[in-house]
Amino acid sequence: MMRTVEGPMARRLAAEFDRVARESGGAGVVDIHHHANNLRLILLNAYETTISMFLDVYFSTKKTCCIVLEYKLDTEDEIRRRAVKLARARAQQIADDIAKTTKDKIRRAITTGLGSGKTTAQIAKDILLRVGGSIAKRRAMTIARTEVHGAANGALLEGAHADADVLENKEWVATEDDRTRVDHDHANGQIVGIKEMFTVGGEKLRFPGDPSGSPENIINCRCQIVFGS
Repeated sequence: MMRTVEGPMARRLAAEFDRVARESGGAGVVDIHHHANNLRLILLNAYETTISMFLDVYFSTKKTCCIVLEYKLDTEDEIRRRAVKLARARAQQIADDIAKTTKDKIRRAITTGLGSGKTTAQIAKDILLRVGGSIAKRRAMTIARTEVHGAANGALLEGAHADADVLENKEWVATEDDRTRVDHDHANGQIVGIKEMFTVGGEKLRFPGDPSGSPENIINCRCQIVFGS
C-alpha cells in the first residue's frame, strides 16, 4: 500500500527540486519560504493519504477480529483528527529541514564554482547537477519512503493507543534480509507495553520510522509494528 503513495510523492518532490534548481540559476536566488511551503503541501498530502489508508485497515481489521470496546461513536473520527494534527506539525518541520538542505546544496555549488573561476552559466549547470535531475529523483524517493513509512506506523499506533485496554503491547518486526541494519535486526521481536518505547541502537523510538529518531535509525527503515494483548 505504501508504494501507491510513495511513487506520486517522490515524483512531486523531484519536480519541486528541479524547479528550484532551474529557477535559482547561477546567482543562487532561492525563495526558501516558497520552496518550504510547496514541500509542506506535498508532505501533508502524502501524510493524510497514508493515515487514511492505514487507519481504514486498522479499523476494518479490528471489526473483523470482533474487538468490542465501549467507545463513543466519534472515537474513530477523533483518532483520525489526532493523527492528522501530528502530521501537520511534522510536515512543517520536515519541509523546513528539506528546504534548508536544498539551499545549502545551492550555496555550496556557487561557492565552489566561484572559487574555481566558473561562469554563471557553468555554475547554473552545477546547481542542476547537485539539486535536480537524477540526484533529485534519488533524494525524493528516499524522503518519500522514509516519511510514508513513518506516517503509516504512526497512524497504526494512534489507533492502538485508543484500544490500550485490549491491546497491551507492541512488537518491533524487522525485515530479515541483508539490507536490514544491524540495530534493527537486533530489535526484531522486541516487545514493550503499548505506550512504552522501543530501544533501538540505544535510542528510544515509539515505532519504526518514528520522526523523533535519528536519521541513522529512520531513513529507509522497512520495519513494521504489530500489536498484541
